[in-house]
Amino acid sequence: MYSSITLPGPSVDPGHRGPNWIHGADHNPFVKLAKETNSVTYNFGDLHSIFDCTGTYMDDEAAKEQAEAVWDILDDGFKYSRENSASISPTKSLMDFFEERVEEQKLPDERSKNLLDHARMWGAMIGTEIQRQSFKFFFLEECIDGGKCCLPGNRNITVLTGHR
Repeated sequence: MYSSITLPGPSVDPGHRGPNWIHGADHNPFVKLAKETNSVTYNFGDLHSIFDCTGTYMDDEAAKEQAEAVWDILDDGFKYSRENSASISPTKSLMDFFEERVEEQKLPDERSKNLLDHARMWGAMIGTEIQRQSFKFFFLEECIDGGKCCLPGNRNITVLTGHR
């Protein structure tokens, strides 16, 4: 949760390094520390504000259904990757897996495109495009059960860890 490494590129205001996500929040000791230090945390819940491939805002039910479909494929991917990592080609990407699963469902073109577009957002979670995410080692990205929350700003991390 803390790094003193200076990366090349534009400088970042040391007082604000962006949000800090705490995964497994139901049992994570950092959540307890945040509460003890009166640090601000946010739980965003399951937000489903999604625009489809035509730019139309999806109603809550359709957005929720699509998010669940993407998570079903991700969950299948975690399991498949964990159980078959040794035999998965190192060139196979997470996007390849998604394309296979969506194709198997024989969905209308627009629905398929929406699912694949939504799947691409996973890249924001892992820090790289899913076309570059190794499916062979995808299981290493598996989420920690127990909810998540956000601890915004660097000051709170300083309070929790004692690092500046």
